[in-house]
Amino acid sequence: MSADNIHLFSLKGNTVYNRPMNELIKRIIPVFLLILVGYIIKRKNILSDDGIKTLKTLIVTIFLPASLFFAFLDADMTSKYVLLIAGVFFFCLVLYLIGLILKKTAILDSIYGAEFFTGFEFGMVGIALFSGIFGVKALPVIALIGVGHEFFIWFVYLPLLQSHSDEYKTSFKDILISFAKTPIIISIVISIILNKAGLANAVRENFISGGFVTAIGWVSSVTISVVLLVLGASLKFDHIEIGRSLKFILVRFVVAGAVALAAFLAVDHLIPDLPELFPYAWLTFFLLPPPYIIPIYVPDSHNEENVFLSNTIMLYTLFSLAVFVIVLFIFPPVL
Repeated sequence: MSADNIHLFSLKGNTVYNRPMNELIKRIIPVFLLILVGYIIKRKNILSDDGIKTLKTLIVTIFLPASLFFAFLDADMTSKYVLLIAGVFFFCLVLYLIGLILKKTAILDSIYGAEFFTGFEFGMVGIALFSGIFGVKALPVIALIGVGHEFFIWFVYLPLLQSHSDEYKTSFKDILISFAKTPIIISIVISIILNKAGLANAVRENFISGGFVTAIGWVSSVTISVVLLVLGASLKFDHIEIGRSLKFILVRFVVAGAVALAAFLAVDHLIPDLPELFPYAWLTFFLLPPPYIIPIYVPDSHNEENVFLSNTIMLYTLFSLAVFVIVLFIFPPVL
């Protein structure tokens, strides 16, 4: 931590933080405040379970695609980042293989132990958390990490998750079609094409396409708020197996942290001139909880496991947020 960031000064006899620390606190408060508001409106039944499901659908079909469209429209899409995309894919795969070993040794005593050990809730938590703290303009930094993760989720993680139950098994062809039809993927592809073709400014300035871009901007501007409210509303603390949950959380956190550090050092060595905020983007990514889709693919016959995984993922989310804030205070970014 630099001396500038930890410097304190006295004002009328009271010790207060300097401007960089004040700015960090000012950006952290809204994140937790919106999560708290989401939790309260759900507990007060202002928002029903069906309402939460509807908002989640809107998030993945409208809000996140809008945000990612702008992220990739202005992103530095040089060929060097292909290595980063491949590295993230490999990072997730290594975590799965480690999780598979731990599952066989009963350290992760769950049918879905290996799936819990890898994958990250990039959409519902990662984008909102990172852009909420560092600003929407910083979104391209973590969005580049998200591309490799999306490939892993669709073509490795989802088939593995579905393999535990015949009820959810699908063919590779169906997965490929679903991937190609996903609004987030469509948004990213269109944005990258416009970016690489050098048409970003032309699209903005044209009176017709510019109107569409403005509309997308309006939608994108509320993404963080909606995601954080839904995140808070989704928190549940019923029937928690606290000992077992903490074991899953801590084992994943320690191992993922070690692998993430090694992966970061490798990427930092192999890819020159990474963005200044890349270390914070990588930190945000590996701290994220397991994907929220896990309980969706747990069949009714495994209801107890479904409850355990849902609660553990929610606890992991709170744990992630707490560790994220602590690290930011220890190593405050330049905002």
